[in-house]
Amino acid sequence: MPQLNNSYKILEKENLIIEYFSGILTIETLIKFKKNLIQDPIFSVNYNYLLYFKNVTFKIDVEDISEYVTFSNNYLKANKNRKVAMVTDNPNQVALATLFKIQKSKHEMQKIEIFSTTKNAIHWLGLDISILDNVDFMNKWD
Repeated sequence: MPQLNNSYKILEKENLIIEYFSGILTIETLIKFKKNLIQDPIFSVNYNYLLYFKNVTFKIDVEDISEYVTFSNNYLKANKNRKVAMVTDNPNQVALATLFKIQKSKHEMQKIEIFSTTKNAIHWLGLDISILDNVDFMNKWD
């Protein structure tokens, strides 16, 4: 079983949090990752997100998504508009990202879209792809 490798980078100037995942992702590992992220001194619930899931195998079911949404509502609720761009690669990733998007759609402060390329996701976030030039895990992007 491939080990989960996850990383994040907070770009304060761009109001963006980039999250990269690879390997097997469970609800437990996702929540643990988010709890660590929240502890970062420059973290803000109001930043936009770029979530890169192309190298992930999800071991998450519908009930797990509900559990994550509850966690998110308790710890990650924005108080201003933000965007979440999810980059996926295969039907399983798209299906789970879509379920997450549907469950989170009740929150008017957050817009979620799913993309197949990082470039399109970055464009939708209103940023230039060059912001990724100094991201440590840049060599993993499409």
